[in-house]
Amino acid sequence: MHPSLSFRLLWIGQSLANLGDSLYILAIVTLIYQWTGSATLGALVPVVRLFSQLISGLIAPLLLERFKLLPLLVISQAGQTLLFTGLTLLCILVPSAELTGSIWWLIAAISFFDGWSTPARNALVPRLVSKEQLVKANGLLSTTDQTLLLLGWSLGGMLAAAWGSGNVLWLTVVFFIVSTLSLFFIRDPAQRDINPQPETKNWKVIKDGWQTLFSHPVLKRVTLMDLLEHVAGTVWVGAVILAYVDKVLHESAAWWGFINGSYFAGAILGGILVMAFSKWMEARLIKALFLGSFSMAVLTFAYAGTTTPLIALILCLIMGPPYQAREIAQRTLFQTETSLEQMPKVFAAHNTLTYAVFGIAALGMGYLADLFPVQTVYFISAALCGCAALISLTIKMKEPAPQPSPAGYKQKRAS
Repeated sequence: MHPSLSFRLLWIGQSLANLGDSLYILAIVTLIYQWTGSATLGALVPVVRLFSQLISGLIAPLLLERFKLLPLLVISQAGQTLLFTGLTLLCILVPSAELTGSIWWLIAAISFFDGWSTPARNALVPRLVSKEQLVKANGLLSTTDQTLLLLGWSLGGMLAAAWGSGNVLWLTVVFFIVSTLSLFFIRDPAQRDINPQPETKNWKVIKDGWQTLFSHPVLKRVTLMDLLEHVAGTVWVGAVILAYVDKVLHESAAWWGFINGSYFAGAILGGILVMAFSKWMEARLIKALFLGSFSMAVLTFAYAGTTTPLIALILCLIMGPPYQAREIAQRTLFQTETSLEQMPKVFAAHNTLTYAVFGIAALGMGYLADLFPVQTVYFISAALCGCAALISLTIKMKEPAPQPSPAGYKQKRAS
């Protein structure tokens, strides 16, 4: 694949931002725990982030309607960079538990700016690469995300121990500065082809993406699949894995890290395989959805039934390729089945919905894991993946008419 310079800059810039984000979470949780000695307050960081991203996602369609996509992404990154700088200065110059209240507001503000960066990035990709390169481009982005997430969480602790959490925060600031600067050199060739939209009421703008999400014959089925899979995916949050390691595998907490590492390694391997077989996937996105969901159902069922630590690790590794095939096929379908004008709003609605469902489902799965044997939640997860696989069989796609775009094919006009 020979991506355009603009796509390379988007890839590098967003990769640095994602790496910085994982380092920042680790550093700030460490600082809060050091100041307060409270694990509960440290655990509130992802809760505050999720709540703020939900609010941001709800109003994101208004911003995506009023502003051009690329400038909005620049504003998001620049805003986060300034807030990260302020947070870092605050933590270093006045390190104290009394600052914890101020830090919560800064964390919420950073997450608010981050809330529209993901839909903006996903909607920008089809403008920068040709339709034939979408699967490979999405595979590259997904593989890089998983690799940097693994790198951030594995090396972040060592960096915090060696350099101190304050210096890790400064490193995050540097990453975000470079990420923001890279966006200024991106050129969006589709922008000149998109007709200005007439002024519409705020409520109509907000519900526009939601209506498309639930009325489009392909997208509504893919969304239902995604919701089932997000609920199923809550069994891989830390607390449930830890309970599985303790009560089923009868191993120490170190195996929690081994299973997480194996899962990430499998996801990275899966992304590489998707890129290698992108031509096959391009013509068989629905088949990739089915095989991915069905394989996850079978492998999760086997994982729930094993009590052997090594087999559990191998199963987590093998889950990577079907997981990535399913995720990348879903994202590509959203990009190919939506017009360029609608795409940012549809992605914003989709992200908001999945954030909310995942947050609620994580609490529910944790409760069930306490109430019943922990294997129960993994059997439920396998059943949900199986239901998603069945839904994929009902998806019927029309043969698309050949269309050029800004980077090799023209935007697909809304029908």
